[in-house]
Amino acid sequence: MPENKVWYEMVKTEEFEDIPGLIIVNTKNFDSYFSLIEETIDAFNYLHRWNEMWDINDARARVEDKHVLYLGTDKEGILAHLWSEKNYLYNVFVHPRRKDNYSVKFCKACINHINYKKLSLYCDEWNRKSQLLAERIGFNKI
Repeated sequence: MPENKVWYEMVKTEEFEDIPGLIIVNTKNFDSYFSLIEETIDAFNYLHRWNEMWDINDARARVEDKHVLYLGTDKEGILAHLWSEKNYLYNVFVHPRRKDNYSVKFCKACINHINYKKLSLYCDEWNRKSQLLAERIGFNKI
């Protein structure tokens, strides 16, 4: 049975605060951040069991297809990741060792670098935490 999706949209009306440690991964710098990409994959897989999780080969294929990977880091390593394809955001992950409100700040900082005014994403219906994050960022349910 397919899972139900809850779709969201946002129209960017402002610039958000940038954050230290934000890395934008694309085809030009993918190899430079290879170990951090592996680290975020490993962090996610350590904390979650999800059959659709991407791997390093998927990541390379995505950036070659012009998707962008955003990584959030601090002095201890990976804190978060978020993918975007044009105006669509997906596969958001934030590590539980983050500081309060980091999830929102990270996502907003990523949004600053997406060159579309209207953005969209969806959350699985069962994933209420994801839905709450989308709403805290400024997305509206459609």
